[in-house]
Formats: sequence, C-alpha cells, structure tokens
Amino acid sequence: MVPRILVLAGSLNFGSPANRLANAAQLVLAQRGAEVTRVSPLDHPLPMVTDGPNATVVPQIAARLGDMIRHHDAVLISSPSLHDVVPPLLVNLIAWTARASAGERPAQPWRDRVVGLVAAGGAEGEAGPVADQLRRMLGRLDSDVIAAQCCIGKSDLAFDEDGWPQDGQDRADLEKTCLQLYERAQAFRKSTRPA
Repeated sequence: MVPRILVLAGSLNFGSPANRLANAAQLVLAQRGAEVTRVSPLDHPLPMVTDGPNATVVPQIAARLGDMIRHHDAVLISSPSLHDVVPPLLVNLIAWTARASAGERPAQPWRDRVVGLVAAGGAEGEAGPVADQLRRMLGRLDSDVIAAQCCIGKSDLAFDEDGWPQDGQDRADLEKTCLQLYERAQAFRKSTRPA
C-alpha cells in the first residue's frame, strides 16, 4: 500500500530555507514511493485564532485543510525559525485545523496522525527549539510524532544549487526522517485502511 503524505511548509516565501527543505523532503518521499501532496499557507489564508465569541466558528478553509490532513496517512511539517520559536502563521494553521472537528466531521485531524518534523533556522541552533516546540504542541493534540527530525542551522547557506542540504549530516538526517515517516505512514495506512 502506498502511503499518502502531506508536506506542509510553514513559510510564505517560496525561496525560504523552510520551503527549500520541504522541497528536498518531498523529493525524498516521492523517491521512496509515497504519494505526496504539497500544501502552502498561501493557499489556505486563515484569520487569527481568537478565544472570543466566534472562537467556535471554523473557517471553511480550515475545515478543508483538516479534511486533507485526515485523508493523508502522515504529515511532514517544515518550519522556519522566527527568533527560536514557531512562526505565528504555522501555530495559527495548526490551531485552526485542530478545531476542524465540528458537526458531521470526525475527531480533530491531528489525533493519531503520523507527523515528521524538519526545521530551518538562520543561525546555528535555532531550528532545534522550533522542532521541540512543534513536538510538544502536536503531542498535546495526540499526534504520533516520529523520533527522527532534521534541523538545519545557518540555513541561508545550507543548500546547494540543486536544493539539497550541503552538509552530509543534514542530508543524512533528512533521509532518516523521511524513511521513518514513510515506514510509519505505511504501517498507519495498513492498520486503518484495509485493502
């Protein structure tokens, strides 16, 4: 069974290191045989989540994105680092999709979903804290976040002209993360979507 994996880059800038890392991960996953769908926050503009009177009104865009997450076996999130924290754009997207379980929709889409994390930071050591924050956030949503991750520092200089991580360890971490995500997504698909 071919696993379906959603690749989400949490950056609006197509040339950003987070998008370049998502591009490389998408290629690795496709080479392994996964059916890969790419999602950009540009395609899913969302208002800021609030706790006011409209907090329970989920925008249709968030509901559709939640449905996309539900229909994939795994999600790979590629996050930029904004001063060692997850960017608000990505936090907002995760928060809205977590609320996309109202009415006839099943449970929130992140529950039991296999998730892989990759992150790119402008300085050495910036990406790790971002991945850790995402791991905690998704853990609270009952996601199955894989152990492997790829965190690239000095990301403006980290990629070669073909878009691959230049550092051998970064590339090995990316390959390991994608392999682990692929295998867990395949196991998830077999257990939840019988032939």
